[in-house]
Parts: sequence; structure tokens; C-alpha cells
Amino acid sequence: MLKKVVKLITEKKRPEIKEIVDDLLKGNIYDRREAVKKLEKIGDRRVIAPIIQVLKEEEDFWTRWRAAEVLGKIKAEKALPQLLLSLTTDPNEIVRVYAAWAIGQIADEQIVPELKKASQKEKSTKVIAEIKKAVLFLQRKTKEE
Repeated sequence: MLKKVVKLITEKKRPEIKEIVDDLLKGNIYDRREAVKKLEKIGDRRVIAPIIQVLKEEEDFWTRWRAAEVLGKIKAEKALPQLLLSLTTDPNEIVRVYAAWAIGQIADEQIVPELKKASQKEKSTKVIAEIKKAVLFLQRKTKEE
């Protein structure tokens, strides 16, 4: 899947993207971490799919939480299913915190029931606190619109 995404991205003659995505696929742990940062700065919506894939498949928790953060910053709606999955299943607390934060940045109030359900099952007070912040942010955002 990720290789197809890479092909689509690099077909548009953006060599800098190809190099970054190559680092994401083949690089060592530090190359992959830096690649996620660089993809955020590019601002091209086509980088969303590889970042989602990183959140889904990367072994390094640091790279996963950074991917969640980037998805929130670029408001990647396509990432919501994976962010919800990461919020409820990722073994790392920091990744779950950033998944909750990103959901709050991207979603609307319709996702609040899912967040509340996740909060009830969560054991980490840090993750629960971030879920509550996301819920409040989404409710406030809805009132302002």
C-alpha cells in the first residue's frame, strides 16, 4: 500500500518528496522521524496517506506520535479512522494522547460519542485528560460556528 502511495506522490515530479518518502520507507529510525517532520512542512495533501501509514505501521512510538501530531496540524480528515484506532489500541500512552489531540483538531462534534466511549475504556489519566480537552474543544467549536 505505502509503495503505491509513494509512486503516486513521486509521479508529479517532486523529487524532494520522493527523497523524503524513501527515507520514510527505507531509512533508519532517525531518518524516518525526520521524514515525518519534513512531510508536514511540504503542505501537499498527497503526503497524508504516507503519514497515516506511518501511524498505522511504524514500530517506533516517537515516529507514530509525531505522525498523529502532523495529521492534526494539517487537519487531515481522511486520518480520522486511523486516529480513532490509534487512540483506542496503540500501546503507547503518548501516541494515544496525540491521537486524541489530533482528533480534536480535525473532527466535529459528531465524533464526541466515540471519544467518550474511548475515555471510558482508557486507563491513562493523561489520555483521558486529552480526550476531555478534545471533547470541550469540539463542543466550543460547534457553538462558535
